[in-house]
Amino acid sequence: MSVSKQRGHAAILFVMMVPIFFALFSLGSDGARMMQSKARLGDAMESAALAVTAHASASGSINEDIAQSYINYYFGDVYEIDSVSVSRRNCDIETECPTGVNRYFEYNVAADLKFKTWFPGNQRVIGPGDYYNVAGLGTARKFQSHAIDVVLATDFSGSMRNNWPGGNNARYVDLISVIGDVVDELKSFNDLDNVESLNTVGIAPYDHYTHHIVEDTTLCDNFQLPGTSIDYAPPSNNEAQIYRKDNIDIGRVEPLVINYDNNEVDYQSSIEQIYNLESNQPCYIDRTRVSKFYNIPLTSNFDEFLSAISSFEPDNASGYGFTASYAGFLEGAKILKQGTNKRKLLILLSDGDDSGGHTSVFGRGPKNRTQDGIDYPSYRSMAETLIDTYSMCDSIREYLNEPIDGEQVQAELAVIGFGFNPSSHPALGRCVGSDNVYQAENTEETLTLILSLIAEEIGRLR
Repeated sequence: MSVSKQRGHAAILFVMMVPIFFALFSLGSDGARMMQSKARLGDAMESAALAVTAHASASGSINEDIAQSYINYYFGDVYEIDSVSVSRRNCDIETECPTGVNRYFEYNVAADLKFKTWFPGNQRVIGPGDYYNVAGLGTARKFQSHAIDVVLATDFSGSMRNNWPGGNNARYVDLISVIGDVVDELKSFNDLDNVESLNTVGIAPYDHYTHHIVEDTTLCDNFQLPGTSIDYAPPSNNEAQIYRKDNIDIGRVEPLVINYDNNEVDYQSSIEQIYNLESNQPCYIDRTRVSKFYNIPLTSNFDEFLSAISSFEPDNASGYGFTASYAGFLEGAKILKQGTNKRKLLILLSDGDDSGGHTSVFGRGPKNRTQDGIDYPSYRSMAETLIDTYSMCDSIREYLNEPIDGEQVQAELAVIGFGFNPSSHPALGRCVGSDNVYQAENTEETLTLILSLIAEEIGRLR
């Protein structure tokens, strides 16, 4: 056979092999890209799962936004994000937690991405098609591995009697229900075998005062006996320093040190009162009517705790029962300091801003802050002064973080807006840190946020 004819055969064979070579090239190029995309998506999902778990938001949309931001960071060439989902599972000791594993929250982040291929192929050339999809999954857990002392500084101002779209009851009723669920979770940890120390819980409810049970009613000048129709005696509760509700004698405590000769607040001395449990006297006159709430020290007797708070209620008189967040912080710090666990958590739960138009500096609160043409400090301005000028929250953290038995203590402060956005009161963010301010729109989100704060260790699962 002549050389020219052989050259012709080779040329024909080469032309016939070009589509195959191109198909191998395209499949090799896009195939390698598919494998790389799969690996990168796995890394992105693992990172997103850790970020979502650390953020611990109860909002599905926020968690999905976090996951999507990681996808956008890892992939500049993604054609379309077909789906992103974030699910959360709470390990239940009796049914889901493996034996010997501490309680945890598990977050699963999944995504399905669509990419354009480089060499899609056509009717004459084999290729992978115009698009390819890659799916990935990342999982991370947040554990509670150590016992913790938890104090809930809960808002029991008059507005807590209002209904809200986040639940089916008045706000304070739903909040008490959430606290019950939190206590059940803490109890589950305590019921585990070989637990060296127990979770404890306490409560520091507040409006513009905090309230204490009074064992010795002679502490104050004016104690009123029960009335006939309600538990307050005539002429009115306005003159009562200590009042009786459901056979419990309750006194109101002003958490601030006030010079009533000139109605000035001694802010530094007010903060220093956290070092002395008995520094406040429950003898302050108020205009609230039928509120019932009081401090409960840290306890692991959860049944007794829940029985007590089940009858708590804020004032129901129109225009009374204002909000002073500093009362919750200062009183909560006192209670939390009495705990012996190395982890401590103080959560302020409130349904609204501190009151800006009223004050207690006259020793009979609340009153309009403007008296005789003089503007006295309001509950809100006093909170801002305590936080910004006198570093109240830094003092609380320093006090709570003092070592116990020579061991380091980890204390954390947090704020949860119960149906309101705490960013409307920026001083709260400056107090606890912007990363520790949360907004809960319903009871489920409130519960999730509290339990996520209780958990502390984060790790990913392979």
